[in-house]
Amino acid sequence: MQYGVKIGRLSPQLLEFDLERLAQALKLERDKQFTYLGLQTLYDRYLLHHEERRFETPQYFWMRVAMGLALNEKSDKESWAITFYDTLSSFLFMSSTPTLFNSGTVHPQLSSCYLLTVEDDLESIFKVISDNAKLSKWAGGLGNDWTNVRATGSLIRGTNGKSQGVIPFLKVANDTAVAVNQGGKRKGALCAYLETWHLDIEDFLELQKNTGDERWRAHDMNTVNWILDLFFPLI
Repeated sequence: MQYGVKIGRLSPQLLEFDLERLAQALKLERDKQFTYLGLQTLYDRYLLHHEERRFETPQYFWMRVAMGLALNEKSDKESWAITFYDTLSSFLFMSSTPTLFNSGTVHPQLSSCYLLTVEDDLESIFKVISDNAKLSKWAGGLGNDWTNVRATGSLIRGTNGKSQGVIPFLKVANDTAVAVNQGGKRKGALCAYLETWHLDIEDFLELQKNTGDERWRAHDMNTVNWILDLFFPLI
């Protein structure tokens, strides 16, 4: 625990716990519940490390997550941490990957998914792409609504030119998710939404095709044709 705090990965707040009490609650025999593949995955992706040196074992890992979840409890944090630990280490409940990655660390980002709406201007477009990168770094899954962005051929008043539409920006967003890839721990997760009425919807639906101009393809993200209730008959 103190080694992890020393190198700056664990939150110093964890030292506020009664570590002796928590140590006595550890059930080291629960390591045997893992399959070999599960244990290897835990070692490769989830155990905190510094310069390839792991400073967590599976049960320490569960307790670190539990302590992070109990940090904001008003009283008897140790009891809550032990309850969370018993639930997690017994596989009765499993937190999402961002929680397992980040709970109890100096960047305790526990949320799994983030939904962002892109407005029809360059500042908003590239702010969302920047936010995507920062959120993905800490293992957040991303959903972007691109419907507000003007379609191909629309007037750009500032230059008196014509827009290339939403597809080129989606390509940039796709490549950003590939580049950041959730902090180097797993593939980035990005989903783009476009409503049916948007004039670029046909090109949008072809983004994942294996044929055609690769400059108009985005193979590394999911795409959703967002259909409003207005398009469905009332029941």
